[in-house]
Amino acid sequence: MATKSATQTQQQPKAATPTAPRKPVHELRLGRLKAAIWENPTDNGVRYNVTFARLYKDETGWHSNDSFGVDDLLGLAKLADQTHSWIIQSNRSRNSRLLPFSSTAWPHGRSSFPNDELRRLEP
Repeated sequence: MATKSATQTQQQPKAATPTAPRKPVHELRLGRLKAAIWENPTDNGVRYNVTFARLYKDETGWHSNDSFGVDDLLGLAKLADQTHSWIIQSNRSRNSRLLPFSSTAWPHGRSSFPNDELRRLEP
């Protein structure tokens, strides 16, 4: 019968340790619509993902669903806009390498797109 060496024992997978469920870094609500913003650190910096839900109540309590009716769509669009604004502001405050465009970069001192007011400098 063969015995395992110390190296073989160390290479065996460890038992999974229970971890606390991840929580969103920010949540926004508009009526019964909810957006959850999830932070994902990467080698290139922080990236954000967003999930949207519609909350409803039945005889067993509150629940959420990711299906939206025609009456939810305008509110969902407004919530998506607010979520986008939060992420952009969070990126601006987090990243000190953002600098304003020079006034000579575009005619009339600014671009035609509001999100183009800042640019990332390449190293």
